Amino acid sequence: MINEIMSGEIESDLREIILKRYKNVFGLVNGIDYGIWNPKHDYYIKHNFSDKEVFNKNLCKSKMQKFLNLEVDNSLPLFIFGENLNSKSGFDVIRSQLDYLSKMNLQLIIFGEPEKRYLYILKDLENKYSNIRFVLRPNEKQIHRLISSSDIYISTAEVNFDNYFHLKAMRYGVVPFTYNTGIYADTIVTKSESFKNANGFLYF
Repeated sequence: MINEIMSGEIESDLREIILKRYKNVFGLVNGIDYGIWNPKHDYYIKHNFSDKEVFNKNLCKSKMQKFLNLEVDNSLPLFIFGENLNSKSGFDVIRSQLDYLSKMNLQLIIFGEPEKRYLYILKDLENKYSNIRFVLRPNEKQIHRLISSSDIYISTAEVNFDNYFHLKAMRYGVVPFTYNTGIYADTIVTKSESFKNANGFLYF
């Protein structure tokens, strides 16, 4: 985030101060409550799992596929994209590729609060595509179940202000695939940086 402010990519009143004192500036990464976001003890999901016992994650996935009228097949990667569905979140990128994604061997769940101009498109997804679904304004329980059932979290936002949803997803074994910016760049380690510690993918 500091680098984006310094370069002017993110507008901030702090830019001049940071530029003058950048050698002494550091940031603290947002965290999550592991007491709440823990697949081993999460009471919102019926099939708890951990890194030592991962089979139940497949049960969570099958349950979500059935609930959303998707093909029940654990071999199909299940992607999630969402929260804020607007131009700043990069939703236009996903929107432009829906036809292409519909022809791929994957499933995609888009969720969150969309801008009004997107709502009619999203509500028609189930009628138009067999492998893409939309969940409008999911509550806390639904968010936990979406995360626990998915394989990959996508973010196409080029500027990430305060979105740390991927940290919750990663806690449930979900691989993040995001733009190389903000907190994503600070918390996601790619294979090119460290094969042993790699936990996701960043693109430029």
